[in-house]
Amino acid sequence: MISFNDVYLNNSIRKTAIRIIKKCPGIYGMIKVGINANFEVGISNEPNLCYEVPNEFVFYIEHEKKHDKGDVHVSFELKNELDIEAILVEKDYIQFEKNGNQILFKFDISGFTGSTTTLSIHTRIEEPGLKIRLEHNHIGRKAGMYRNINYPGTQIIAAHHYIMGMREIIRMLNLPSYLANNNLGYMYILGFETNNEIHTDYPPHWHLIYRWETFVGSQAPHLYLGENGETLYNKCYIDGIEGVCRTFENGEWCKFVDYLGTDVCALCVKDDGVFVTKPYGDVYHMSNFEENKVVIKKNDVKIGEIEVADDVKKGIYEIKWTKLSGIETPGSYVQKIIYDPLTGVFFESHVHNFGL
Repeated sequence: MISFNDVYLNNSIRKTAIRIIKKCPGIYGMIKVGINANFEVGISNEPNLCYEVPNEFVFYIEHEKKHDKGDVHVSFELKNELDIEAILVEKDYIQFEKNGNQILFKFDISGFTGSTTTLSIHTRIEEPGLKIRLEHNHIGRKAGMYRNINYPGTQIIAAHHYIMGMREIIRMLNLPSYLANNNLGYMYILGFETNNEIHTDYPPHWHLIYRWETFVGSQAPHLYLGENGETLYNKCYIDGIEGVCRTFENGEWCKFVDYLGTDVCALCVKDDGVFVTKPYGDVYHMSNFEENKVVIKKNDVKIGEIEVADDVKKGIYEIKWTKLSGIETPGSYVQKIIYDPLTGVFFESHVHNFGL
């Protein structure tokens, strides 16, 4: 006899990731970790969830979900001239004690729900009707599907250019104000991560999502990248509805609609880049990533170009927009975003305008 439990699994166990950041990157040999608590907890026995990479050690614990306080006590020994810079659980820096060559620390797992965010190293930039998520990838943290392949450095920097180029296009189409003023959700632009064993995020891609207020039903294009960083095609998922997706081939338009079925905007991938428009709107073209920049056209006229750099060691992200033509084109500027290089948490942003 089939019951609802066969369809809707009620999982009371959570996997929580812990990062041990090395003071000096290198391969030292995986540490042996001991843990204890006054409730059910253990180190995951899945081999891919306990590993060493040049920048850090990562291991996952499996524990019951708790609403009240639940401290987990952890210890491990230093060896081979290893020293520790920081310990991170979710987005929190965990204080640790050094006793000889032994490291001891504890953290509280109460309130941990959903998927662990310890390995989500990204920065959120938000304005009404538009959200940006910048993934900060580092070759010294690569894991999952990216562990044993050539590191996709070109695709990573290309994705950053597409994110910031698309930000300018979405703004010029006035979509953020339209969505915010009518309580219709927001546009969400983000990249991909290379350091997560559970969220493999492979192969390299970037996203232009129209996120509904209700989340479920949101159209979520994944724009996959070639080895030179060019956008190849759009595989569009529907958020909150598992297994529902469709691939839009080269030259085929993907239309975004709101929860009432009204057209909002449309996206098309072609050989020479990505095109975006809206009903009765201008047509914008973002070129493929070449010569460390992307070029933006409006109705087939070049109006600007974007250059992006991400210093993941220092936590400095820089965007340069250069206006080329057009009375309505935003003026040239440089924006510098400062963030925590270990967590991606936003610190501050500075914009310098240098042209009309």
